[in-house]
Amino acid sequence: MNNYFISNRKKIEDFIDGDEAYILIKGTKDNFKDNLFCKLLWPTRRANIKLSFNFILAALAYIIPFSNIKVLLYRAMGMKIGKGVFFGVWVKIDPSYPELIDIGENTLIGMGAKIAVHDMTHDTLRLGRVSIGKNAIIGGYSLIRCGIKIGDKAVTGIGSVVYKNVPSGAMVTGNPARMVKESKNKNV
Repeated sequence: MNNYFISNRKKIEDFIDGDEAYILIKGTKDNFKDNLFCKLLWPTRRANIKLSFNFILAALAYIIPFSNIKVLLYRAMGMKIGKGVFFGVWVKIDPSYPELIDIGENTLIGMGAKIAVHDMTHDTLRLGRVSIGKNAIIGGYSLIRCGIKIGDKAVTGIGSVVYKNVPSGAMVTGNPARMVKESKNKNV
């Protein structure tokens, strides 16, 4: 069982350094029971300290109402954030792998929005990059699933559950998010 976790930890490390959008790691019920998160995602003591640090910073950013302080805390976690990004109150960022989140310049993340970089079921772990382009608007209480790319000047409506990539200049809304408006200018 130990070799299974070591080989998958190596896959995760290779994924973080690579360019893929997401990876899936499948296992049997025996491999995934008894605290998968500690065994697979954060198997070392040093990594547990990093996760604890990220969790504390994410919790502070959640309750602090000032966007410029939120940006500093998220950058300290390892997120890539462009200039002029605004975070509303009660935004939740997945603290497990914040280095997989990239937010472009002048983007607005609305109140209560959630950005996830991992998703688990009883036998599958999905880990994915989230990339939000420049001048995008993420509506309040939206959920961005792992492995999603949102283009420049794209808009997600309030309460949208984004499970597919959103092209530049498009607008999506709903649960699940559906295209409401496509960009007329493909060079947005």
